[in-house]
Amino acid sequence: MVVLLTANCATTPERNAIDMICEACTSRFRPIFLAFLTNFAGFLAALLETSPQAQFLIPMTLSLSAGLLLGMTASLILTPVCYAILGDKTFEQDAIELSRR
Repeated sequence: MVVLLTANCATTPERNAIDMICEACTSRFRPIFLAFLTNFAGFLAALLETSPQAQFLIPMTLSLSAGLLLGMTASLILTPVCYAILGDKTFEQDAIELSRR
C-alpha cells in the first residue's frame, strides 16, 4: 500500500504514471526486502530445528515463509503492474473526456 501511496503522491499531469510507479518501487524496494529478509531469518531457526518437539512447527513455518515470499513478490511486482494497467486506462479515459470538450 505504501508503494501505491508513494506513486499517487508523486503523480502529476506532466509526469507519466509508469515513471512514478517505477520511482515508487525503487524507493520502497529496500524497506520491503529488509522486512522480508528479517522475518525469514527469524523463521529459519524453526525451519532448521531437528528436535522431535519442533517437527509439527516446520510445516507452519514453511507456509509462513512462502507467504512472506509471495507477499514481497506481490508488493514489488504484481501490485505495481496492475496499478500501471489500470492507471493507463484511467489516463486514456481522462484524455478522451478532455478531447471531447
